[in-house]
Amino acid sequence: MIFKLLGNEIDINSTANDVYTSVLVRVVNRGTANTILIQKYSNGVQFASTTVLGNSEIVIQKSGSDIIIGANMVATPIAYKY
Repeated sequence: MIFKLLGNEIDINSTANDVYTSVLVRVVNRGTANTILIQKYSNGVQFASTTVLGNSEIVIQKSGSDIIIGANMVATPIAYKY
C-alpha cells in the first residue's frame, strides 16, 4: 500500500481533532502501553473506540467532521492506493 501525505502530523493526545477534515487518517501510538483511540461526532458525542497497541499504527476511515483523541498518539491525514 502506498500512502500520500495530505498534511502535517498532529498531536491528538490532549485535544480532540478533526485532522484537517481528512477522511483517511494514519494514527500512531508513540507509547509502549496499549491505548484507547476515541472517535466522536463534531458535537463531542462519542460513538466509537478501539485499542491501539503500544508502538504501533493503524489507518482509520472517518467522516470529515468527526474528531479523534488518544493518549500518546499522533495523526496524519492520508490518501492511499494499492
